[in-house]
Amino acid sequence: MRAEQWEMFKKVAKSHRAERVPLALIMDSPWMPGYLGINHLDYYFDPEVWFKSNLRILKDFPEVMVFPSWWVEYGMAIEPSALGCRIHFAPGQPPSQLPGLFRLDDVDQLQPVDPRQVVRLDKTVPLPADAFRVSVRLVDAEGQNRGFLGNVILKKGF
Repeated sequence: MRAEQWEMFKKVAKSHRAERVPLALIMDSPWMPGYLGINHLDYYFDPEVWFKSNLRILKDFPEVMVFPSWWVEYGMAIEPSALGCRIHFAPGQPPSQLPGLFRLDDVDQLQPVDPRQVVRLDKTVPLPADAFRVSVRLVDAEGQNRGFLGNVILKKGF
């Protein structure tokens, strides 16, 4: 998201009038690899591919506010992995997950996940943390406005 788009987003988010109706597009992994003609696995695991993919979307749709902009995500697999679900990555599709909780009575048996653990495909929580560190460097080097990065609003200026 360009700086002027970020300013417009903040303005309309606070119910202020904009000069024109803003148009936004969700920028995430289920559709981007197909649109760009790349492999989902490369998008998820190669920071350069991820960065160049996101940059191309910004260039292909310059008038659209891409939202949440520089977003590290794995097709909605992060949250289930934090609850112990096994995540499966396959070419040509977003990751899928197997249930980790089969009965509500077993909720007390869930073990907390330590995000500092060594990355394993059945515990993807550390992956986005590492990707977040790389993406901040790449986004800043490109001179892009971070806007939303890492699924949270950065406090800077909002």
